[in-house]
Amino acid sequence: MSENPSFQPYDNFLAQLALGKTGAISMQNDIICVGLTNTTPNRVTHTKRGDLVDIGAGNGYPGPTALTITSRSINGNKWLLVGNDIIWDATGAGFGPFRHIYVYSQSSNATPSEQLLLGYWSFAAVQTVTVPYPLKIDFSLINGALGFSI
Repeated sequence: MSENPSFQPYDNFLAQLALGKTGAISMQNDIICVGLTNTTPNRVTHTKRGDLVDIGAGNGYPGPTALTITSRSINGNKWLLVGNDIIWDATGAGFGPFRHIYVYSQSSNATPSEQLLLGYWSFAAVQTVTVPYPLKIDFSLINGALGFSI
């Protein structure tokens, strides 16, 4: 998996941030999670986690995983999130197929299907992770911090 797709924020997430709707998401307090899906993202119409179907846990993929955040920064219209890498090691027959990695906010006041989608990465082709190769999602400041301006 040498492809390095770019992060695409969902339009609704950008609108929430631009409007300062702190009830919808708290970038300082919410748990940010990452999962895998084959549902083709729609930046305009997808707003909640219920709009996607996760591939399901198994063979090294535990299901959506919370990001361990090491730094959060919101400065005006600039947003930056830095965290520890997420690494899923394939076991058995491996996991997948999947084509998209999605990010959402696990707000304490929302049911799982109502959790706000933040963005996604899309691969050009369907991916399957097999032994002994892991899937590593890099959230380091040098290579993979999640950040953008609105």
